[in-house]
Amino acid sequence: MPACQSTLFLCFAKRHKNGVLFVRRKESDDMLKNFVRYVSFATLSMVGYSLFVLADTFFIAQGIGGQGIAALNLVLPVVHVISGLGWMFGVGGATLFSIQKSRGQVRTAQEIFSLTALAAGLLSLLIVAICFFFRGPLLQALGASGELYHWARDYFAVYTLFTPAFILNFVMVSFLRNDGAPRLASIAFLAGGLANIVLDYIFIFPLQWGLAGAALATCFSPILSLVLAANHLRRGDSQLKFRSFHFQWRDLASVVANGLSSFMNEFSSAVVMFAFNQVLLSLAGDLGVTAYAIIANLNIIIIAILTGIGQGFQPLVSQFYGARDDRSVQAVFRMALVTYLVFGAFCLLLGQVGAHPLVAIFNSQADPALTAMATSGLRLYFLSYPLTAINFFVIYYAVAVNAPRSSMLVSLLRGLILIIPYLLVMSRLWDLTGVWLTMTAVEASTAILSITLIIYYYYKLTGQQNIKIFRRLRRRV
Repeated sequence: MPACQSTLFLCFAKRHKNGVLFVRRKESDDMLKNFVRYVSFATLSMVGYSLFVLADTFFIAQGIGGQGIAALNLVLPVVHVISGLGWMFGVGGATLFSIQKSRGQVRTAQEIFSLTALAAGLLSLLIVAICFFFRGPLLQALGASGELYHWARDYFAVYTLFTPAFILNFVMVSFLRNDGAPRLASIAFLAGGLANIVLDYIFIFPLQWGLAGAALATCFSPILSLVLAANHLRRGDSQLKFRSFHFQWRDLASVVANGLSSFMNEFSSAVVMFAFNQVLLSLAGDLGVTAYAIIANLNIIIIAILTGIGQGFQPLVSQFYGARDDRSVQAVFRMALVTYLVFGAFCLLLGQVGAHPLVAIFNSQADPALTAMATSGLRLYFLSYPLTAINFFVIYYAVAVNAPRSSMLVSLLRGLILIIPYLLVMSRLWDLTGVWLTMTAVEASTAILSITLIIYYYYKLTGQQNIKIFRRLRRRV
């Protein structure tokens, strides 16, 4: 622990023409405590969220088997889209809320909260209607057919009915973090995750409700989280108040623009899962989809942690950015980047050392063919995470400083533009190996831009942005 603190303390070094000056130790300690507090609570919240899906996968694997996992995997793109919309409104609105609040514009901040909650609620009701009336065509578009169609339909029908609870829960948690209540946000999310685990066991094993029961257990989680989070609204020191406001499309557009990269992070997972499922069905059949389902569910946890780190440091950066405190922004910038790099390296090591036991958790029947395919795929897939960490840092830092174009560009490259062509070409050239390496190639290509932006933002913070190449870049971000 002392070594870790010493390393992080170096992040506060500030370059000066007369040498290197250090921020006073008391200020450094306070900053470090705040950073650890916000990031740890946000990460715990996101891990709690990832337990929704992971618990479903584990109990479905034990109680239903490989067909159940494959059916769940076909529906997961819809889960990611719903989550992405929730985070889009939550992160986008909460970032603007934090900036306005730090500038003393409390009423404007509260109007942003009211607008965000209303827009998210109305959109979620529209999604419920679409999924109810077009259930069959949507499931067929996801690749569900035969027996898998019936399994997938059970989960899809229940899950989409509770879309308002999921989306509004993401919105509420995001605003809690930006209103100085990261602990309550974490408790609410974790309570929901734990409830999901308990109910998964009850609904799948004693009650034998199958995939519909797994979906119902998941749907109770955001309801519990919302009930707990709503307590913050009644606190005297809470700035989260509903205010009447004059609706303007440009205000809603600002919320969406700031949160669009968060949507793209989730939407990219949906695109990846859909595309991978279709390619793997053609290359390896149901076995390939089941192997990918194992990797995809582990990926959910890792992406949740990367998201948690970003959602943890974003309120701090937005607060300091709104107050024009560049020194504090610089300190958080360095700590967040170091945190991302360390976690990315850990994931790389985990994939190479722990692939076999990780796969065994979801392979209850000890199928040797599934073990071989999933273990090989996991080792290759996990090569991408150090690069993913770099890209996530840029996405969330750019959102925090109200630079949505930079954030959106990185999100589009890694989440939409590059995936399909890379997957089609690499799967044709190297079959399954090409499929498993696709994300590494995508993240590496995107990281070229991300590293350039990291250098640009660093020099901008340290007052060295007048270098010719960065003057050009500044006009584009």
